[in-house]
Amino acid sequence: MARRDWHEWHADYDNPDSGLARRLSWVQDRITQPKENLVPYEVQLVRVRDGKVLGHDKGELHADAQWKPLEVYFHAGDGDASPELKAADVLGEDGAYRIRFDTSGKLYGTYSFSVAGGKIPLQGRQLETTEPASRIVDYLYGGRYRSWWIPRKDGDAKISP
Repeated sequence: MARRDWHEWHADYDNPDSGLARRLSWVQDRITQPKENLVPYEVQLVRVRDGKVLGHDKGELHADAQWKPLEVYFHAGDGDASPELKAADVLGEDGAYRIRFDTSGKLYGTYSFSVAGGKIPLQGRQLETTEPASRIVDYLYGGRYRSWWIPRKDGDAKISP
């Protein structure tokens, strides 16, 4: 492993895309946010072909005016202690999939996507055929990872305490 200068390592805290900055934000939220702003959520990843729930996650999120990403880690099986679902478990089978997101026991929305040839194709305004001024281009971590912008459908629940 390459050695890094102490000051260089700490610079990652100033980069909002770094794992250190995201972890620091998460810890600060847990310390500073009042408990009454917590809203329970549950999310499921469903294979449309047979309705099988491939993965699930549940927890609490902060309902406040500041937008923050929610990182979901799907777990395979029935219990929270089950192993995290691997990307290969989904990308290995072409077809349609849906994510169901509930808050406070009510449907917040569903998010549909497909897998083709071991990849999740872009959709909507992420397509290269979209007019450049309207196109969404988003490369997480400097292009190392891809993100997908999937429109929310169904559901009318609000995220509020």
